[in-house]
Amino acid sequence: MQGSESFQVKNYVPTHTCKRFFHNKHVTAKWLSKKYVETLRSNPTWPVKSFKDQLQYDHKVEVSRAQVYKAKTLPLEMIEGSQSSDMKSYQITMKNLGRTNPNTTVILKAIEDEESAGRQRFH
Repeated sequence: MQGSESFQVKNYVPTHTCKRFFHNKHVTAKWLSKKYVETLRSNPTWPVKSFKDQLQYDHKVEVSRAQVYKAKTLPLEMIEGSQSSDMKSYQITMKNLGRTNPNTTVILKAIEDEESAGRQRFH
């Protein structure tokens, strides 16, 4: 109402007829991968279809299969990348050990790691 700090409802329609809009440009693969990095770390074999269904349920947005695939691979590359950098560090250490102690014998045993979905680690 003019000249007042209040307002008056003239028409009230109790049924909502607007369509929902499921596209959001801020929901990117990078954003999704950050949200689900821990879930993907514990379940790296999560099927893309199930991941997509979960995203749509959690965030009420429409995402493409390609976007979901990318959101899934980004954290896995980050996780596996850190493991490969550990392996490079290990290789350098072994080279230095062999160079500085030529008669040294190193015996390694790989065991299955229960925490990382069947991957092996050094024992």
